[in-house]
Amino acid sequence: MKKRIVFLGVVVLALVFAAVGVIAVYASGNRADVPAQTGDAAAKAADEASLPRDGEMADRASDKLSLHYLGKEYPDYYGGQWVDNGRYTVYLTDMDKADEVRAILGSKYSEYTDFAPVKYSLNELIALADEYRAILTDNGFRVIETGTREQENRVVIGVLSDEVEAASAFIEECGDLPITVFETSEWTQ
Repeated sequence: MKKRIVFLGVVVLALVFAAVGVIAVYASGNRADVPAQTGDAAAKAADEASLPRDGEMADRASDKLSLHYLGKEYPDYYGGQWVDNGRYTVYLTDMDKADEVRAILGSKYSEYTDFAPVKYSLNELIALADEYRAILTDNGFRVIETGTREQENRVVIGVLSDEVEAASAFIEECGDLPITVFETSEWTQ
């Protein structure tokens, strides 16, 4: 009787280990019906399987370029960047510089990256935002916020609602500037 119990125990344990092995193989994706890959093909398949898709790749490309420029002045040809619908767009004032940006990004992100021409560099837009914040403030406007809309290649200036019309007219009198005035609420701190 003892021998039967030991034998049944061994059989049950063997079945449990076999089931765990089958589950582990299935979970890892190494099923028997899929031919094994070797060498470069296996490395490429593993690399591709580890890559995120579409929007996440565009976000990673954006992060990579942002980190590259972190703490540095932007090059004069760089107009900004934008991620939308799984595509990453880098704006350039000189489209001949696209290869330089591609070199920074590396080949991993090239299929997710587009380049588009713009008139103003991000450096120019930032300088305009700072300059016109000061000019508007000196002329009595309450500027609450300034910034850039890289995808529109514009400066945006937020003023209180009762000043939008006058501030917009003032900006128009200054010439053909890529500046949009919009209504914003006053910040309280």
